[in-house]
Amino acid sequence: MQADGCAILPGTGRPITINPEPHSMGLTKLQQLALTWLLALGLSALMVAAGQRWPQPLPIRAGWVWAALFGLPLLTLVGVLVRWVVPQAPPPPEGGESSPAIQER
Repeated sequence: MQADGCAILPGTGRPITINPEPHSMGLTKLQQLALTWLLALGLSALMVAAGQRWPQPLPIRAGWVWAALFGLPLLTLVGVLVRWVVPQAPPPPEGGESSPAIQER
């Protein structure tokens, strides 16, 4: 391997780039899992503290229940539909159904 992070692919002579630090681009899976668990633990601790601070049960309001139940899925659906891209059909080849390379055979 050369000093610039490139190596020569054996048998071809073509250079390939090798990333010397594979985990330098972001969090590893274990770090993502730990972060998710820590965030869930923090939210749980906040809810326990809120329950101790305000022990009375909350009044049930139908609008808030429906918003909590369907709000995030609807926002996710809107996000998916906004980013949805329908692939365009490739234009047909000129001169008929077969390409010139196939016709020469």
